[in-house]
Amino acid sequence: MRMKAAILEELNKPLKIEEVELDDPKDEEVLVRLVATGVCHSDLHVIKGDMGVPLPVVLGHEGAGIVEKVGRCVTEVKPGDKVICSVTSYCGKCRSCLVGKPYTCERVPVTAMIYGSMADGTMRLRRRNGEPLYHFLCQASFAEYAVVEEEAAVKVRDDAPLDVVCLLACGASTGIGAVVNKAKVEAGSSVAVFGCGGIGLSAIMASYLVGALRIFAVDVLESKLDMARQLGATFTIEAWRFMGDMVLTGCAAGCLRPRYDIPRYVDLFMAGKLPLDKLVSGRYLLRRINDAIQDALDGKIIRGVITF
Repeated sequence: MRMKAAILEELNKPLKIEEVELDDPKDEEVLVRLVATGVCHSDLHVIKGDMGVPLPVVLGHEGAGIVEKVGRCVTEVKPGDKVICSVTSYCGKCRSCLVGKPYTCERVPVTAMIYGSMADGTMRLRRRNGEPLYHFLCQASFAEYAVVEEEAAVKVRDDAPLDVVCLLACGASTGIGAVVNKAKVEAGSSVAVFGCGGIGLSAIMASYLVGALRIFAVDVLESKLDMARQLGATFTIEAWRFMGDMVLTGCAAGCLRPRYDIPRYVDLFMAGKLPLDKLVSGRYLLRRINDAIQDALDGKIIRGVITF
C-alpha cells in the first residue's frame, strides 16, 4: 500500500515527507492505521547521531491507532480494535520473556536498535523506486500506517483518546514503570527525579499516585519545574543547586509488560489518576513534523504529538 511517511536521510537534517510503499503484515504482524504518535527524545537522539541507526529510516515509536489488517496467526487483536504500539516488542519465547521480563527480550532489541528491521530481520518499507527504508524500533510510526509485531499491538479501551495515550507506547510508561515496577516506591517515601521531560514528569505523577511524601524535581528549565509542581512535586530544584547521595539503577523501558501495564495505565488516566494529557503541549500534522522536532529540541514543549 502507498502512504506518506517522514524519512530521515541525513543526520541533523530535516525529515523529508514523501509517499512510500508499505507491505502487508506477515503471519504474526498487525497493520495499524495511525491516529497519533508522540515525538520522543529517542527520535531526536537518532537525528542528532547519538544512536546508531542505519539510514534512510522512518522514525517514530509512540504510535496509536486502529487495527486495519492482521496476519493469519494473530489472535490478540482484530480489525477495528484501538491499539497502542508499544516500543517493547518481544518474542515471547526467550528466557527473559518466559520469566516475565519482556523488556529485556533477547531477540528483538538487537534487531530493532542495530539493524533497523522488523524482528525477523526483514523490512516492510520502501521508496517508490524500490529503495528499502529502515524501521525505527520495529515500528516507524512517523507515517500514516505501521506494521508491528502482534506483541507490540496492545488493545486499549474504545473511549481512550489515542492522541494522549499514545505517550504510553514509550516515554510515559518508562517513567511510570520506573516508579512502580522498578523502584517500587512506597507511600510516605522520598523520590528525586532528575530531568522533567516526558519521562521525568511521568515518574513524578506516578510517585504522587503511589503516595510518595517528598517528591524532588530537578531540572534546568523553570517551565518544566512549574509543570512538575502541577503534577505533584513538593520540591523543585534548579539542577546546578543539587547536592546529596543518590542510588542509580537501570530500568529498561520502565520494566514494561505491555499487555498488563499499558491497559491499566490507560484506566488510571481515564479515572483521572494519571494526568497524561498535561504532558501534551503541542499537536502537529505530519507535514509539520520538523516544527515538532525543533520545538522539542528548543525545550518549548513537554511532548509533541503528531496527529493524522
